[in-house]
Amino acid sequence: MRSTRFVIDISLSSAKSEALPQGKETKMLAQKIIDTVSGYTPLEDFDSTASANTSFDDIDAVAKTINAVRILCSSQAQKQLKLDVSSFIIILDSDSKRTIDEGSGLGLVREIAESARAVAPAHACSSVLAGHASESDEYADVGLLLSAGSVEINPEDGVEKKAQAVLSSLGLDSLHSSKMMPLAISSETRAPVTFKASAQDADVQRLSSLLAKLSHNFAFSVSAEDVVLHFLLGRLPESGAWAGLLGVGIWSDA
Repeated sequence: MRSTRFVIDISLSSAKSEALPQGKETKMLAQKIIDTVSGYTPLEDFDSTASANTSFDDIDAVAKTINAVRILCSSQAQKQLKLDVSSFIIILDSDSKRTIDEGSGLGLVREIAESARAVAPAHACSSVLAGHASESDEYADVGLLLSAGSVEINPEDGVEKKAQAVLSSLGLDSLHSSKMMPLAISSETRAPVTFKASAQDADVQRLSSLLAKLSHNFAFSVSAEDVVLHFLLGRLPESGAWAGLLGVGIWSDA
């Protein structure tokens, strides 16, 4: 596996960023050079995109997804949620002081997210979750890991009730009254049916095999201001955590 070398900037003061020229993408005020990076940052500290000097081609689209979600989360949730900056996974842990390790399912979520980001552009879209129904290619899918005890989801509940539990756990309570839609999942690709791709393609088969390691999978979308958030989650084996993907799309009738 190739190592990933890139530069990511993290704004440490939103007040200072307002002094930057309007009409241009906000540049981070503090830079962290991450070389084969590992570690986490609170979601509240993530404010913009990674810069150039990277072999990670979808870095800008990934960062836009994270930033879109961050803005919608409550201030308390932004403090509680962690971002794995090595593979762009949003993590909610019931124990904020605990170190997330591979045994928690992080490794599988990383594989799922990286596979989704490789599959989407190969099939003419930026997000497996938003699929070909989205009117924008600005956003890429990111991983999502909700540790055991951080969210209460009954696998026997309907999608709407499970969706409400996910939104609440992420500090997205403001979206409870927004338009929510269950998303049908293809039995062949294990992705939402809005993603049009042949289940016979090798890259799609790999993503499907990874998603098959989750159980009780469900997917939904919810309108959020000028974007639509898309979720695909399943329960991790043994750990009881819920994990999967989070994406962003744009629909004119959202």
